[in-house]
Amino acid sequence: MGLFKGRIYLDIRTGSLVRAEGSMFKSPSFFIKKIDFVPDYESVGSFNFPVHIHSEASTRLIGCAIVDIYHRNYQPVANAAKAGQQVPTF
Repeated sequence: MGLFKGRIYLDIRTGSLVRAEGSMFKSPSFFIKKIDFVPDYESVGSFNFPVHIHSEASTRLIGCAIVDIYHRNYQPVANAAKAGQQVPTF
């Protein structure tokens, strides 16, 4: 058992995650019947970040709900601890 049923797509040269698509294995709520999703990833430096997440949820009360989230302009920032700045603690 996993968190979702679906497929993941990897870059054949680097092995980095490019896309995942599928549906949630278990509904997070009684009000949501099913969630399908497709996140797309992009390499920035040596990390992969989501650049677009498309989700469709079938709900019991309002029908279909669609959410599209776009992430842009990822930029590396120097580590605050290395730069001599105080790091906030929680």
